[in-house]
Amino acid sequence: MRLATKVDFDHTAFSPPSGGVMAKQQNDGGSPTVKMGFGVDKMTGDSGSGGEAGVVPAPAAGDAAAGKYLKADGTWAVLDGGGFPWGFYVPGAYSANQLIAAYRFTRPVTFPADWSDGTHLPNGGCTGNPTATATWTIKKVSGGVTTTVGTWTWSTSGVPTFATAGGTSQSFAIGDEIQVVNQATPDATFAGGRATVQGAGS
Repeated sequence: MRLATKVDFDHTAFSPPSGGVMAKQQNDGGSPTVKMGFGVDKMTGDSGSGGEAGVVPAPAAGDAAAGKYLKADGTWAVLDGGGFPWGFYVPGAYSANQLIAAYRFTRPVTFPADWSDGTHLPNGGCTGNPTATATWTIKKVSGGVTTTVGTWTWSTSGVPTFATAGGTSQSFAIGDEIQVVNQATPDATFAGGRATVQGAGS
C-alpha cells in the first residue's frame, strides 16, 4: 500500500459533470500523512461577460421579509416594480368641476417631477381646442384627505403642459386615489381630452 500524494488528489485532473460544479481539494503537503480539505467556490455574478457557478451568497437577516431575490449579478435585491403608465381619453365637453378620471392604486407608485423623468415624457391632446386656457387639476386622496398634486393645462392650440405641485415628484401608496378634475368655469369648446403619464411602481 502506498500513501496518497498531492497528484492523486489534484482536482485539475477531472472535470465536473455537465452543469455541475467541481468541489476543489486542498492538501497541506505533509508526509507521510496528508490532511485533505474540500470546498466549493462562491458564485460569481455576471458583470457583463458572464458569471461562474458556485455557492450563492447567504441572504442577510430581513431579506425574506423585504421580498428580496438573488439577481444575476450575485446580489440580493428587491425586484423593480417596473413602469406604471396611466392614460385615458374622455370624449365630449366637460362641466364645471367634473371628475374626468380616477384611479385607486393597488401598489405604490411615484410620478416624477412635472410628470417626466427625461425618458418617459407625458403626452396628450384633445379633439376640440379650448377657447382660452383649459386646466385639469390633479388631486390625491389619501386617508380621506385631498391635496392638489399637479395640473395639466391645454393651450388654445390644444397642446398640454404637465406640471406637478412644487415641481417635485408625487408618490401614491396602496389605497391612495388619483383624480383628474375639470376647472370650475368650463371652456365651451374644449373637448375630447386625452393624456398619458408614466410613474415608477414598487
